[in-house]
Amino acid sequence: MSQIITVEVSLEEFDTKSLVKELYYRVYDHLHDEEPRFDRFLERAGEYEKDSLRQALEEIRNHRSNNVVKLYDND
Repeated sequence: MSQIITVEVSLEEFDTKSLVKELYYRVYDHLHDEEPRFDRFLERAGEYEKDSLRQALEEIRNHRSNNVVKLYDND
């Protein structure tokens, strides 16, 4: 027997680290997956804009940018 529970939460409930990670995966998926998950925002963006966003998010995730707060201090 399967039960579904639906909970409404605000984006403010999620830490920035989790949001950056999710956004990175969505952009990466949209650029590289043969059948990416539909995303209206990413559908409208050009390849250059999507790849620029992916690169910026990757820099943040990998601590390579000196201009951002390190989000993965404990990782």
